Amino acid sequence: MYSRVLDSRTYADVVAYAPRLRSDPEVTARQVLRFILKASEFGSSIVREDYLEGVSNWSAIVGHIAAELPDRTPHEIGRACADLGLASIRTRDGYRVFWNQQQLDILCRALGVSND
Repeated sequence: MYSRVLDSRTYADVVAYAPRLRSDPEVTARQVLRFILKASEFGSSIVREDYLEGVSNWSAIVGHIAAELPDRTPHEIGRACADLGLASIRTRDGYRVFWNQQQLDILCRALGVSND
């Protein structure tokens, strides 16, 4: 990075003191995890439930999750889902992410999120 106005040292000093504007990925991942826990438990209207081989699996469109977490963008939500290891596919409505109870249990233990 460079500036056409400032010398490189001044520019580096200004950048070093810039406020942190991006969210912490771990905080976003915890928010997404808490949301999908509640949505799975209480049957949110944006979550689809499927039964495959006798196991409940849930899915939701990333944009719909982002609408429920207004301080996060769909990109941040999608990145958090990928960081959590959740599978996703591209649909005409956007990316759909999938999860099941076993994954939720593992993620709750790993991130210290209550699964109550």
